[in-house]
Amino acid sequence: MELTPTYLKISKLIAAEMNKTISVQEQEILNNWLTESEENQKIYEGILMTDWFADQLHATSNYDTKEAWALFDKGVQRKTSLRNLYYKLSKVAAIIVLFFSTFFILQNYLGKENSQKQAVQPLIQPGIRGAKLIMDNGEQISLTADNSFTLLEKDGTKINKEQGSINYADKHIIPEKEKEIFNTIKTSKGEEFSLTLSDGTKVYLNAQSEIKFPVRFIKNERIVELSGEAYFEVARNTEMPFKVLTEKSIVKVLGTTFNIKSYDDEYFEKTTLVEGHVSIQHRYDHSSLIELKPGDQASIQDVNHRIQVQKVESGIYTAWKDGRFVFKNQSLENIIKDLKRWYDFEVEFGDEAAKDILFGARINRYNEVNGIFNIMTQTNLVNIKQEGKKFTISVNK
Repeated sequence: MELTPTYLKISKLIAAEMNKTISVQEQEILNNWLTESEENQKIYEGILMTDWFADQLHATSNYDTKEAWALFDKGVQRKTSLRNLYYKLSKVAAIIVLFFSTFFILQNYLGKENSQKQAVQPLIQPGIRGAKLIMDNGEQISLTADNSFTLLEKDGTKINKEQGSINYADKHIIPEKEKEIFNTIKTSKGEEFSLTLSDGTKVYLNAQSEIKFPVRFIKNERIVELSGEAYFEVARNTEMPFKVLTEKSIVKVLGTTFNIKSYDDEYFEKTTLVEGHVSIQHRYDHSSLIELKPGDQASIQDVNHRIQVQKVESGIYTAWKDGRFVFKNQSLENIIKDLKRWYDFEVEFGDEAAKDILFGARINRYNEVNGIFNIMTQTNLVNIKQEGKKFTISVNK
């Protein structure tokens, strides 16, 4: 790849602006470039919206930016390949990481003389608001984003289906029988949904997830069962603790906000506490009780009953609820797992090494997946080929 001076200069200016190290003179040069054409403005706005590698900015902000650029310039003078420069310098300073992301996007837009025409491939659309409600009698009802209705369970509990959610928290109907009746809400691949339980607790259900719950809590504990991933905003009730049972754990709270990720194909089950206080223990080893504080994440492995706790940026693990994917130094293999639950596509790794490449990204969850893969390709770390709904990923050599 030719290191075109224009690409280098503009990429460095945009990276410096994003890193807040741009000088007045450099800002003027960048502004002049932006006013040269609408295409330049469009490219610039696209880069800012991408947020690719932005999560690495804070983590590497203590490194010497001037030293990093000096090393970079030496590499250019020696005609070192851009890919090798990335590997050598990406850990030295965040501005270098931002430079590479902007450079490859600019190269993609401006390097038309080097581009080759390819067959038009289908856009892989994001998931939708939808789920399936399984009532106590076994009846199954499709829940879509648009339909609205009201149901009565056999104990008299009123169920209100609104546009994007379902609500059990109706205080006007008094059930006729003191018996716990269970409903289940299940999302398939490419679906998400939310619900409000009878106590006012709000649950956001991610794709390929399932929650089983009483339509009304009548015992001294509020117990639900979860597989997959859900974000909970638990209504506080000191007399009735709230418990979430998964395949591996029991999470107990009084009133708090947290996320649980418990998929069968994941090596770890992860509980991330956002606010409040929770205790967690292995479902089959009650001696493993651990208490979490905000910002703590508990991980449980398949192979033993050990619970590991670490401090994390909780927003990374709850961003899906607000319509974004956020990855921080995640392997491509794990990123693909999350994307496949939300998008309808297949993937094949051309070599095992591609699975271990680490990426960082902030991505709009409601955009087509093609754009995500395009950005990955622009890093020059991987080669991604699309044939219909199948993507083949290999290390870019």
